[in-house]
Parts: sequence; structure tokens; C-alpha cells
Amino acid sequence: MRRSACLRFSSRCLVLGFLPVLAFSTGCGNGLARLEGQVSLDGEPLRAVDDIRGTVMFQPVGEGAIATAKVDESGRYTVNTGSKHGIMPGDYRVMVKAVRIIPPKDQYSMPSSSMITPAKFAKPDQSNLTVSVEPGSNEYDIAITAK
Repeated sequence: MRRSACLRFSSRCLVLGFLPVLAFSTGCGNGLARLEGQVSLDGEPLRAVDDIRGTVMFQPVGEGAIATAKVDESGRYTVNTGSKHGIMPGDYRVMVKAVRIIPPKDQYSMPSSSMITPAKFAKPDQSNLTVSVEPGSNEYDIAITAK
């Protein structure tokens, strides 16, 4: 009896331990692919630190939802579509926008911001950035220049 209970417990642990690995290895679910990468500005990682905020947007060439990603403190991003992790496979126009947050002058004012990336990269028809997303895992590094 005791050996049987121990085997059942071990089997359950093995199955439950394997499920997260299986879920992660099959992608994001619902047909969504994983897309991540590094954003650099003038050869340096675009780091979202202190007063800097960066966003990457992916506009489908055809029909579909826009996918977005926030740039993190190391200059990396991982794409989400709405509240779901991932992006539908297909062709996208890419937009990058980074701003510096300017603190309010007093307690009655709102903070403002100034662009640190050139304005053309925030417009899908002017950025000249495109990516083809394949099913599975994708890496797309984005290098832009302000000069």
C-alpha cells in the first residue's frame, strides 16, 4: 500500500512539474507567437530607467490587432497583444517611441514629456521598420539613430 501511494505521489509530482515546461515550450497559446528583442538608440540600449519610458508597437500590414511592448531597464522588450502574451504570426510595421518624463513644476501641475527618439519612428508609414513574425519564438532587435 505504502509503495503504491508513494508511486502515485511521484507520478503526480512529475506530471505537475512537467506541465509548466510543456505550456512554456508550446508558445503563447491561441496561435500567438513569442516576440522579443533589444532596442538601441545611437548604438546604446534604450533603457527605461528613472525618467525614461519606451514603447514598441507592431501594426499589422493587413487586418489584426496592434501589439505593444514596454522597453525595460536593460533595453529589452517582450510583445503583448491586448492582455495576452505574444503576437499573431504575420507582417508588421514597427514603431518605437521613447520619452523623458518631466516632473511637474508644482503640486498643481501635471508632468509633461519630451521625445528622445526621432518622431518618424513613432509613425508606421515613416519608420521604415518592419518585421515578419513566424510561429514559435522570434527575436527582433531594433536599432534606431537620432542623428
